[in-house]
Amino acid sequence: MTGEVYRFLTAPRETRKAIRAQEARIRGYEAALPPKGVRYDTDRVQTGHGDQVASYAERLSKMRDRLDELQRLMMDQIDAIDRAAAVLDPDERTVITLHYICGDRYDEIADKMPASMSTVFRLHRKGTQKIRAPKNDSE
Repeated sequence: MTGEVYRFLTAPRETRKAIRAQEARIRGYEAALPPKGVRYDTDRVQTGHGDQVASYAERLSKMRDRLDELQRLMMDQIDAIDRAAAVLDPDERTVITLHYICGDRYDEIADKMPASMSTVFRLHRKGTQKIRAPKNDSE
């Protein structure tokens, strides 16, 4: 498997890591929202010192937008792998899909198929040899 194909197949995994990190940042940011100076007994939220709540809300909105962007990217990457895997035999496609899209380990794939580990390794090798990463026009 070439480096280009490897990067293509592992892109959703890397994007999934970025999504988890962004979700953790959002949770941390939400937990750090300063309750100090916020009044809930009025029609409008009031704070002191330049309306910190509004700046937190704006930053949180940008973080959520980035999360949405990452999720769309991952779906596009998965769709591209599905299209590229269309040339594979059904068993090769199953191994590639389970390993690179679902994140299953080889022993888990062997249990699901059911097949031996050596068969899973062989199907993986044959599948990655046949698959081609799509050309990216933006490069």
